[in-house]
This record gives sequence, C-alpha cells and structure tokens, in this order.
Amino acid sequence: MTIFNVFTEKQIEKKRLSKTANAIGGAFILGFAISAIVQIALVIVLSSRKKTALLMDDGIQWILQIVLSTVMFTLPFILMTKPMNVRVSAVCPLSKPKKGTFWPVVLCGIGLCMMANILGSMAESIFHYIGISTGSGSLPVGSSGGFYIPLVSLIAGAVLPALVEEFALRGITLGALRRFGDRFAIVASAVMFGLMHGNLQQIPFTFAVGLYLGFAVIRTGSMWAGIVIHMVNNAASFGISIIADSISQKAYTMVNCVWFFSAVFLGFLGLLFAKKDEEIFRLPPEKESSLTFSEKLGATFFTPCMILFILYVVFEIVLLQIQSVLTV
Repeated sequence: MTIFNVFTEKQIEKKRLSKTANAIGGAFILGFAISAIVQIALVIVLSSRKKTALLMDDGIQWILQIVLSTVMFTLPFILMTKPMNVRVSAVCPLSKPKKGTFWPVVLCGIGLCMMANILGSMAESIFHYIGISTGSGSLPVGSSGGFYIPLVSLIAGAVLPALVEEFALRGITLGALRRFGDRFAIVASAVMFGLMHGNLQQIPFTFAVGLYLGFAVIRTGSMWAGIVIHMVNNAASFGISIIADSISQKAYTMVNCVWFFSAVFLGFLGLLFAKKDEEIFRLPPEKESSLTFSEKLGATFFTPCMILFILYVVFEIVLLQIQSVLTV
C-alpha cells in the first residue's frame, strides 16, 4: 500500500468519524435546547396565569424532570441516527445477554460503582480544598413529603435515567462509535457521559462508571447489563437519601455502611463467578484502523457540535462557581 493510499484511507475514516461525532454532539445540543425551551415556555405560561407557585412544587419539579429527561435522551438521538448512518435496532441491543456473562459482569459492576463513588468523593474533596464548588443543586428527595415525592423522585432519579441515558449513551452513541473500534468507543462515550452531567461533583464518577458500562454492554452483547448496573446504583443512592430525613444520623451512617459492604461483597461475588471463564473480561479483538487512538479522539471532540457541547458544559460549571460565590 502506497503512502498516498494510507493518507487517503486516514482522511476517509477521519471524515466518517467526524460526521458521526458531530451528529452525536448535535443530539446533546438539541436535547439541551429542548429542555431550555420547555422550561422557559412553562415560566411564561404559568406566570401569565399567576400560577408560578406550581413551578416551586417539589412534585411538579420531579414530574417535569421525568418529561425533560425522556425527551432529551430519546428524540434528539433518534433524529441524529440518520446523519450517523445507523439504525436504532442495530446499535441498541436489547436481546438476551451472551451465555454466562450477565451476572459476573453486572455484579462486578455494582461493586465497581461503589469504588467509583469513593473516587468521586476524593475528587470532590480536592475541589473543595482548592475552593471550587462541585454541587449540582439536586431536587429534594426526603420522605417528609409523604409517599408521593419519594416515589416520583425514585422514578426520575433511578429508573428513568437507567433507561433513557443508557439508550442515548450505551445505545446510540456507543453503537455508532464502535465502527471505529470498541476501546475507543468505550472511552469516547464515557467522556461524553461524564460531561453530560455538567458539574464537577459527578463528572469524575460518571466517567469512571461510563467506562465500565460501555465494556459491560459490549461484553454481554446486551444493553440490559448497563441498564441494571445503572439502575441499582442510582436506586441505592436515592433510596438512602429518601430515608435520611426519617432516621437518626447514627442509623443513616449504618445504612450507608451496610450498602457499602453489600456492594463490595456483590463485586467479589461477581469476580468469583468470572473465574469460571477467564475470557469474561476480555473484549473482542480490535478492528484494523488507519487512525491512532489520539487521532480518533481529536476527530471526535474537535467537531463544531461537539465543541459547542463542551462549551455549554464549561458554561454550566462556571455559572455554578459564580452562584457559589454570590451565595457565600
């Protein structure tokens, strides 16, 4: 193969990757835009009807969160499958997982999520030490509002994200990028998963978890692995938060300890199951590519829509810093 042919192949692959990444970035931007438009429209409509108090109701806020999350992570990504040149059914595998892979991968994932939480807490402590705010301003999830708010918050914070975020990130995004290599697709989709959360409190944790979720979906051949890991992690976090207001600090600490050791135990159990198959944590061989890993990352994150997506995330983080300074 001549140098000219190699250069031509690299340019063709780079162009295909940039087009795919630009469409993914466009999906994120479109999702953010839809969310902003809906919220602004609600404020205008309700304020004109003197019903602004509805926007302050915790239950309404959680229901709005359910609607916005569903729309943000489904419609834009479905629309962008055309420029990505992929089919939803082809990149969102909901079939039965490969034999013998599901439980080892899922149980190890639950344990790994707990380790990633520790990593996230360490990163948060470092940020706070140097004077950087990391909070995300989450909605209340306590049990003081009766049965309604805890139930809605659990659906919005645990069940729904496990479905729609996995559809967007480990389905459409990961699936579209796999044409350029599984390992690259895992890393790139994990970076987007971290950035998508838009605050320094969650970015380190979600990036680490995103790496494993991408691996889990590819190794099991099914999105159900990612969905279950995602849902269990979020449900545990929200469940503990829900009961926090109704128990003592000592009991709350005890519950956290029980969940920590339970998650670690499940992780070790998964490793024991994995011993039966030494190949369980190995990905399929990589496809040949004319681009290096760094060239792929450059072609992905230096596209117009992806740059806008990153700038939006940076804007959110800077805005959070300004708010934290003003409230001191």
